[in-house]
Amino acid sequence: MKRGIIAIVSLLVLTVTAGAETSERAGRIALGFQSLGGFPPAVDLRIWLSDRLAVQPAIGLTISNNDETVTNLNVGGRVLYTLRSTKQVDYHLAGDIGIRIQDNAETLTDVGLRAMVGPEFFLAPHLSFQTDVGVGLWLYDSDGLDRTDFGTFGDLFGSLALHYYF
Repeated sequence: MKRGIIAIVSLLVLTVTAGAETSERAGRIALGFQSLGGFPPAVDLRIWLSDRLAVQPAIGLTISNNDETVTNLNVGGRVLYTLRSTKQVDYHLAGDIGIRIQDNAETLTDVGLRAMVGPEFFLAPHLSFQTDVGVGLWLYDSDGLDRTDFGTFGDLFGSLALHYYF
């Protein structure tokens, strides 16, 4: 518990003291990773179309081998709109879609759609982390059973994203 509090306070101090410039983002590109649609993290490319609007295509691959090899291909994208920008923090609205294609004995496809709000903290001029909270709709075809879930999501590390800006 104490370590968690120390980590949060340290991140807040870094955020307040960082000298990142977040204005004039149009045309900037960032490489990073984050969960899309609530599925395992994927590598993404954030492309700022204007000072307030960004798109973020992503792709990820996980391979596990317990009794049989299971391959998950995660593809998706996010649209991000900045509500307010300060020198160290951007506050945004976003929506994303994630599609997980799982191949083991048979091919299964799961889809996640989410709407969220959250901050992006700049630790340095080119390095940021972001976390989100929101609502989501998940359509599962797992184990051959069709299932639909709707609910809220978000915690500090469950939807954590890291980005390096060029």
